[in-house]
Amino acid sequence: MATIMIRRVCAILCMLAALGAAFPLTAGTAHGRQGRAAVVVCGDPANQTAFQTGDTRVLVCPATVTSGQLIRFTVHTRRFAAVSVTLSYPDSTSSMTTGSANRQGVAILEAPVQYNPINRYVKAQFTVASTRLGHTDEVSGNFTIAQAAPLADVQLLARPRYLDRWCPAAPESCRVRDNATVLIRVQSTAGAQVSLSLQYPDGVPESCPNNNLTGTAFANPTGVYACELPVSFPPKSIGKGVQIQIIAQVSAGGFTVNRSLPMTLVIR
Repeated sequence: MATIMIRRVCAILCMLAALGAAFPLTAGTAHGRQGRAAVVVCGDPANQTAFQTGDTRVLVCPATVTSGQLIRFTVHTRRFAAVSVTLSYPDSTSSMTTGSANRQGVAILEAPVQYNPINRYVKAQFTVASTRLGHTDEVSGNFTIAQAAPLADVQLLARPRYLDRWCPAAPESCRVRDNATVLIRVQSTAGAQVSLSLQYPDGVPESCPNNNLTGTAFANPTGVYACELPVSFPPKSIGKGVQIQIIAQVSAGGFTVNRSLPMTLVIR
């Protein structure tokens, strides 16, 4: 009986060895599975595009990206290759992001889109370069940039000179004494055109003194426009308090927004 069992075990081992020889699990197959598991793709397959040159394949996600957001490049290339992505914009400016492929030959690079088109959409170009052992593949293609409204986060702030906090965040700074000076701050986009005035209850506006002859000025490179205005109104008309309005109109990139901030004028 023992002899029969030994013979059966030997037969099974021989069969397994034959199957292994016929269907080997090669190193290439194993690496391929690991590489696919490491790839990150867009949630919406319709919003991605693929490009290929030689042994290098690039998946671009998303195909249409809003200005200021990230665009992602998933690069399939030779393992440990040095990879760079260059974005070229219509105004002849460009930006570059670099990285390297992993042992499966996959590199994922994300780059901010630093161009806001004048019109709603514009085409831009990318170039992905993959270099390994002196050999370089270049994959080029186009992607679409959607215009971002540059004035989505305009803020209008004000405070009396004698207080440190800003209205409207600090309610006490929304009250200003007659014959005091009001500091006004507009936070918008660099170079935005700003028209700013203070309007009294009788409807008479007063513009910032550093506005030009057309009543406008421009935000500085950080997007800030600052102004100081003295406030003065007949004391007999103030009583327990009258409301004044600070009004700002901000324009940039074909967009215009209006902001207003009420303040209460008091005697003391």
